[in-house]
Formats: sequence, C-alpha cells, structure tokens
Amino acid sequence: MQRIEFLDDVKALATVMVVFLHSYSVLCYQQLSITTFDWSVAVFYDSMVRPAVPLFLMASGAVMLAKDYSLKTFFIDKVLLRLFVPYCFYAYFYWNANASLSNPMSICYHFAFVGIIITIYLLYPLFRQCVVAMEQSPSLLVYFICLWFLCVLLSNFFPQVTIFSNNPYFLYMGYPVAGYFLRKNTITATFPVKNLFVAYVCVVVFTYAMTIYLSLKKQVFDETYFSYLHFNVVVMSILAFVMLKHFQVFSVLNSQSAHRMKMFLSQHSYGIFFIHPLFLEQLYGLHGSLNTLVSGVAICFSALCASAVCIYIPGVAPI
Repeated sequence: MQRIEFLDDVKALATVMVVFLHSYSVLCYQQLSITTFDWSVAVFYDSMVRPAVPLFLMASGAVMLAKDYSLKTFFIDKVLLRLFVPYCFYAYFYWNANASLSNPMSICYHFAFVGIIITIYLLYPLFRQCVVAMEQSPSLLVYFICLWFLCVLLSNFFPQVTIFSNNPYFLYMGYPVAGYFLRKNTITATFPVKNLFVAYVCVVVFTYAMTIYLSLKKQVFDETYFSYLHFNVVVMSILAFVMLKHFQVFSVLNSQSAHRMKMFLSQHSYGIFFIHPLFLEQLYGLHGSLNTLVSGVAICFSALCASAVCIYIPGVAPI
C-alpha cells in the first residue's frame, strides 16, 4: 500500500511530542514543591505539545476512513492483532513490573488512552459508511466538524446540558473525521502556513496563561486547558495537522538518516507509546541535576533512544 508521506511526518512528530510531554508533565504536578521558574517552564513546554495524542487520532482517521475493509479483516488485523494483543502483552509486563516502579499509577495513566483508541477503532466501520454518505455532499462533513466543535464547547462550558461530558467517545471520534477531511481538502490557500503558525503560537500562549492563572488561583495544578477534549487543544491539533501537511518537517532535513528515523518512529509509534514510561521512571532524576530548560529534552531524547533500541532488537518488544 502506498504510504502518505505527510502522515508519516504527523505520526513521527506526534511520537516525539508524547514522550516530550511526559518528560515534563511530572513537574507540572509539583507546583508547591519546586521553584516557580521550574514549574512555569514545565507548564509552558507541556502547553506546546498538547496535540500529541489528537494527532495520532487524526492520522489514523485520515487513513482508516478512506478505505473499505471487510469486517473480518478489520477486526482481526486492525483491532485484534495490531491493538489488543500488544496491549495485553504490555499490560502483563507492567503488571509484573509494578513492584519495581516508583510510581505505578503513571503507567496506568498512559494505558487509559488505549481503551479510548480501541473503542474508536471499533467505531471506524460505522463512521466509514457515514463518511461515504457525507462525501455525496461535502458540506455535510463541514457540518459534522462544526457540530463536533460545538459539542466540545458545550462540554467545556455547559456540561450540565450535554451528554457528551459523561460519554467522551463521540468527542474523540471528531478527531479522526477531522483528519480525514483535512487530508482531502486544502485550506492553506485561504490561510497560509505562516498565519497558521502564528495562530498556533497564540493558542499555546493562551493555554499556558490560563493554566498558570487557574493553578495559582487554586494553589494546585489545574489541567482544564490541557484536556484533549478542550476547545483550545482541538484548535491546536487542527492547526498542527494542517501545518504538517503542507510543511513536512523531516523532509526539510533532506537526508536518508532523517527519512529512516521518521519511518521508524511512524511505524513503531504504538510500541514506543507503551514502552517509554518504563525509561522515564529511571530518567526523571535528570530534572534535579540539569537546568529545567534542557532536562526534559535530555529525558525525552534518552527515553526515545532506549525505547527504539528495545523495539529494534528482535524479540524484546512485539511492535
């Protein structure tokens, strides 16, 4: 099957963003036990990479919703073998490793999203038929995305009047549909990439400012504006996806090494997602020995390299 170059860029960069996010997130929850500077740096860096998980959902939707699969092939190849079997393997691995981990709950936190991913995959055959029907009238896809964003706003500010705040799967499903729509359509003629970048920076600053404000007001870290189903993260994710579509980061490097690195990260993103928390546990001590501006970068790079080695060596990791 012919690969879509920019989607490999999206998945590769999203993989780096996930590890980078988790490299600094541990400091965000230490608001009262670290310096204000260190905490602010961590919050800012985490604000930059909030689209990490949504980009995965958008990339999968851009591919999965564009092709018809038989239910048998889809369930066995895409859900059972590709998602569920690795999930069971790593769940068993971490269950046995919990005794040696300083913070087992951090592993459980990462695993919570796998349930959402599997549920969304199970919904793909249904949404594929909806997308086929909506393609007869492209404005229906725009209507769906607008309705999705409206429901996001309602769940953010008026949770008492919407059922989606208690059942977020519909809201998460909006990301794959948006990814499919943005793959098929070009909007940079109206909004050039440089304008999209400026908009992205503005939303990052907004996310950072609101998180700082609410956290200082409550004297405890408030991650309201860090939620993957908050309107600012939705906007950031769409902006990031469109920019990556029209400005391929790894292609700019123009080297075989960059291409191989991109393909490895893209093809093994699921395995890296599972295994990198194990190395983060051992690397968090770098926050105390290095300047916070670079400590998370060092942790991220080290965890990515260690995860890549474990996945590359045959038999160590299944993906």
